[in-house]
Amino acid sequence: MSAAEPLLDPAETAGLAAALDETSSPAFVIWADGQVALANAIGWAALDRVPEFVAARLRTSLGGRDPTFRVTRIRAPGAPRHYFAVQLGEAADPAAPLAAAAAG
Repeated sequence: MSAAEPLLDPAETAGLAAALDETSSPAFVIWADGQVALANAIGWAALDRVPEFVAARLRTSLGGRDPTFRVTRIRAPGAPRHYFAVQLGEAADPAAPLAAAAAG
């Protein structure tokens, strides 16, 4: 992450990390420009294997031009615009982990 990128609040980071860990598909928290802020272990592994492919798919999914990832805006008061992105397939619905993170 570069110094110019916004930072997540530590409490929000913990909640998002827990939600990511509960997701069985590659999952990411990304900024509005598609840069990865956080990921689950499967997501980091995908980025390590094929970084350009994953990054391109995240950006095009964020723009609504690619169905590879389901992208949901994270609405946190005062926080920079960021999104939860889950690769579609098995267990791709982020609703349950996001709800659990918000409640915790």
